Amino acid sequence: MPPAAGDLREPDVGTARVQNLNEHHVASMDYLAQARRIGNLAASLETSR
Repeated sequence: MPPAAGDLREPDVGTARVQNLNEHHVASMDYLAQARRIGNLAASLETSR
């Protein structure tokens, strides 16, 4: 049940969940970017041998 208007005790659970998903998404994107860099590095090492 939603809090009464003017009740500012804590953020809505839905809002907190969206925030958490956004943070997780950003972390996933960082991980994918890092994996891509590692893949590119490995590919360049292979071709230089």
